Amino acid sequence: MNYKSTLSEIKDFLDSNESIWNHEIIYNYPNTLSAYNEHHLDLLNQLSNDELWKIDARFDFSPIRETPLLSLINKTMSFNQIIKKYTPTQLNLPLLAFTRIKDKKHHELDNLIPLIIDLKHKLNFHTVIDIGGGVGHLSRILGSYFNTEATCVDINQDFLTQGEINHKRLHPKQVANVKFHNMDIRKTPIENFNNELDLFNANTFVVGLHSCGQLSSKLLQTAVQYKVKGILNFGCCYFKYDHPRYELLSHHAQSNPLFINEQGLTLATRAHTYISKQDFQNKLQVKSYRFGLHLLLYELLDHKKFITMGDSPIKDYFNGFSSYVLKKLEEHHIQHTLTAKVIEHYFHDPNIQKQIRKMFLCNLIRWFFGRPLELYILLDRAVYLQEHGYHTSLTHYFDEKISPRNVGILGTV
Repeated sequence: MNYKSTLSEIKDFLDSNESIWNHEIIYNYPNTLSAYNEHHLDLLNQLSNDELWKIDARFDFSPIRETPLLSLINKTMSFNQIIKKYTPTQLNLPLLAFTRIKDKKHHELDNLIPLIIDLKHKLNFHTVIDIGGGVGHLSRILGSYFNTEATCVDINQDFLTQGEINHKRLHPKQVANVKFHNMDIRKTPIENFNNELDLFNANTFVVGLHSCGQLSSKLLQTAVQYKVKGILNFGCCYFKYDHPRYELLSHHAQSNPLFINEQGLTLATRAHTYISKQDFQNKLQVKSYRFGLHLLLYELLDHKKFITMGDSPIKDYFNGFSSYVLKKLEEHHIQHTLTAKVIEHYFHDPNIQKQIRKMFLCNLIRWFFGRPLELYILLDRAVYLQEHGYHTSLTHYFDEKISPRNVGILGTV
């Protein structure tokens, strides 16, 4: 599939709404609020929290049907149509295969292993390279049950050592099929990847399951440089870049670039996940305290410039606002003379509560831009592979409720 036209369409859409997704609500307060349509906010403000949850969870938009706001939301979701659906073949492996594997990982392996085995028959590759494979569950199952040579590569030697122990204990007759290799992919120059082992070549298939930040980009560049038979990559944690913004890979995107800063990359990472009613209620509480804290800093303590206050344990958001604020002020060595009584009075002021709710509604709208941002990144990577002769596809490989970062890029020669 040629993804260039969709990449350009998403770029134009995001360009026209940059003031919404480019900054978190509290980053440049109050200027960030001006990006949001007051009619959209008024409409949402009339809804109950239960109705807001259903909109945030993307399964009931009836309270805002036939409105410009729903048209905007539908546009953010319309780009999902380019992502293919995937129905895996049943594995029917013994329970031993999934020893000490958590449910999320079990689900991912159930879906990926049939795909990899099918691709092995079609592409005739010799070895699977599992990047960031931890203790090597994927490599172990491929080597022990499907007679496929596999190498687990990870930065953590302790994980690899434990993986070797597990493999020898569970599958002593298939030890030769699986290798464990310690390597820091991020810091090693691509041209040095094969210095110790001949990992990347025309007979290998590379798997990068949840490759954080720029690791995904580096794996794709590695695939191209070494002309590997195929690569399956899942990006995650897009904000974990050494640079202040995403670095485009494809010539097509570079010719008409979209600049995504760290806040945009964070949004791309977190916005498109299933949210239960309890999760929504927790988010409402957390955002209420965080927005309230920044309003207090801005209005009572005259800190007009944004201060990163960081996350807190979830219990801190339910112990009383003054307790939360005093703890944060102490953590960041912010001088003040505020008492708990003054802080509580400020937080419960009707005007402050009204402003906090407005900020929450702005945030709800902003989160819908997370998926277009993520798709722009994924399409840039897919087009990059296409530009270098690979057939590519974007596919939902996992159940989003189990594994939220569920879109994989498959590139084959």
